[in-house]
Order: sequence, then C-alpha cells, then structure tokens
Amino acid sequence: MSTDEVPFDLVAREEVRIDRTQLERYVTCPFMGKAVESGLVRDGSLAALSGSEAHDAYGAMAHAFSLGATDAREIAEIGLATARSANPLVQPDVLDAVKPSLGKFAGQLLYREDGQKRNPDDMLRYQGGKDDKSGQLTARIESGTTGPVYLLTSEVDLLMAGWNDRHLEETDWKSGRTRWNASDVRSSFQFRFHAFLLFENYPTLESASIRVWMTRLGYATDWAQFRRAELPDLRGLVMRGLVERETALAADVPACNPFAEQCVNCPVTGRYTANKVALCPAIASECEDCASDPQAFLAEYAAKQADLDRRKKLMYAYAKAHGPIEAAGLICGIKPPGDGRLGIYSRKAGRDDE
Repeated sequence: MSTDEVPFDLVAREEVRIDRTQLERYVTCPFMGKAVESGLVRDGSLAALSGSEAHDAYGAMAHAFSLGATDAREIAEIGLATARSANPLVQPDVLDAVKPSLGKFAGQLLYREDGQKRNPDDMLRYQGGKDDKSGQLTARIESGTTGPVYLLTSEVDLLMAGWNDRHLEETDWKSGRTRWNASDVRSSFQFRFHAFLLFENYPTLESASIRVWMTRLGYATDWAQFRRAELPDLRGLVMRGLVERETALAADVPACNPFAEQCVNCPVTGRYTANKVALCPAIASECEDCASDPQAFLAEYAAKQADLDRRKKLMYAYAKAHGPIEAAGLICGIKPPGDGRLGIYSRKAGRDDE
C-alpha cells in the first residue's frame, strides 16, 4: 500500500503544544510572540519569579487540604513555610505577597461561601496536583485535514466543584499589585482561554465561575460567569490566536501592535541587534533619531519629563481632593493596599501578575 492509500486517521500528524501565555503573546503583538518563541529575546523578570514562588505557597496549602488537613492555622503555616523557602532573590517580596491572606485563604479552602464545610473531594484540580488532580488542562484543536494538531494548555490554580454537577468554580491566585474586578476577569484573555479549556474538558459542564484571589489584599473579586453557549465565541478567540501565530511565524517581519499599555511590558522593547538596530519595528524610527543626535534626544526627553512631572502633581492634587482618576487602564489615587500614598498604577492584568 502506498502512502497515498493509507487511511488519513493512520497518518501521523505533527502535534504542536502551545500554552496560554505563548498564544496570548501573539494576540497582544505578533512580533513579540515570534521574538520570544524563536529565542530572539527572553521573557522573564524577578516579579514573574516572585509570582511563581507565591503560587507555590498557595499550591502547598491546596495540597495539604487534599490530604485531609482540617485546621486553618495548620494549612496557613504550610503556606508560610513554603514562602520562607522561596528563591532568595525574591523571598522578601514573596512573603509580603502571601502573608496578608494565608489565614483567609485557608478558611476559603475549608468552608464554602454559605458556611458549609468543604470535602477534599470538592477540589478537582490544583496547582501542583498529580494525575487527575493536576491543574494542567489541555484541549486538542486540528488545523485543517493535513496541518498540525494543536495541544492547547494552561494550568488552573484551583478548581472546585460548584453548586451542582454541571457547574465548576475556578480561583486564580494573583500576587501582583494589580487590583482586579469581575469585569477584568470576564474580559481577560487568560480566563476566556481557561473557560474554553473547561468546557472542552468537561462535556457535561454548563457553566463556570472564575474569580481572582488577590493575595496582597486578602480578598477575591466577584465571580465572573461563563456559559457553554459562549463556547463558539471562546473558540473563535483561540482560533484567531492560532492564525496570528501561523502568520507571524511565516513572515520575515511579523506585524507589530504598538499600543502604549502593551509596549511598556514588552520584552522586545529596548532590545537591539548586534549592529545596533532596534529589534522592534514600532520604535525603530525613534532609535534612529536617538542615534543621529543623542544630545537633542536627551534634551527632548528632559522637556517631556518635566511636563509629565507637572501633570502628575496636578493629577495627585485632584485625586487627593476628589478621589481616584481612572483612564486608559490606569488609576491615579491611593496605591493598594491603601497605605495613604498617592500613585499611578495599572488596573489591568499585567504579565507580572501571573
């Protein structure tokens, strides 16, 4: 039998594993997605490392509950001990991130919102869980009839049984300084991707509630609701991400989305090639201006900085007198968790909040 005669379902197809963070980079900016996936730049930071270590502390608490721990103080001590053993580079920040809410979250593990005691069997998946308790979820998407098979993956921090066997509840731990609300959760690529994975992995699931537990603040957002009827919309979001990735990988210079709130966190911004050419095409012209007359570039920067400082003082005065100002994903007001200091901070999910 020739290769052409082999039934299609017996022909091996390439499997490509793509996690949520990887796909989200292409949705945010195709150029950034390819730059990171190809190894041109590395995407990492101490803040991200701190977030990972903080997640481990909460994962250890969930694991203790899965083994039958019933004392909130005992569970909280396990989380604290895990945080104390964090990477020395970020251990102080990890402790600052988890200490405010260890006890509160231990109570959340042990009791439902209505005060009823939980059973460890209510915890379906969690970060660090093994086998069927693993937080890792995967969905299989086929690209045409001959293209690769995509294995789309992401890890949920905590997945609990809901109010009936057709409903689930996901809690995601965020150790950064961003203040989330249910609307942020509902519109976030991360959690729309998670809802897609939940519906793909649980065929009888009719609805899912997702919230963010902000470890530094010690409380969670309201629940964001997702329903199976939305699955076509969620799948469309995922498919668009796959198209952006395929298009970017096939292009010599992928498209670039120069949005200020995204570029500020982009690992490509400010990077140069060996011959001092800016990697990011969105800022290439500015880099040329700097190289042609660096003194004039610095003088222009100083003038703009002075103008920004003046505007910041005006905004601080207004916020102090009238309350927070919100615009363009930013808040000017008292910095969380409310220590009395004024500042300007993001209210949208940032990559260091993972």
